[in-house]
Amino acid sequence: MDFLQSIDWMQLLRCFVVGGAICIVGQILIDKTKLTPARILVVFVTAGAILGGLGIYKYVIDFAGCGATVPLTGFGANLAKGAIDAVKEIGLLRCIYRWC
Repeated sequence: MDFLQSIDWMQLLRCFVVGGAICIVGQILIDKTKLTPARILVVFVTAGAILGGLGIYKYVIDFAGCGATVPLTGFGANLAKGAIDAVKEIGLLRCIYRWC
């Protein structure tokens, strides 16, 4: 019973709504466009990377928690965060040299 009382129901609702909205966008893209699922995957990861690189996706993650980090957009945001952290740590030229 203590477990049910410790759940933050508003956070759970925000997680469900934001994650569901991301999934709805994906489903609309599948149904209404001629994009293949692979291209939609690339769109979501790229959008997440761009939003993460601009620092916008951080606010979505703060609001929705796992509803924003589990979908593909969260993966893109994590890729951008890792690249930004590496550039801050060792510099842009060293990052490029290590990746090549």
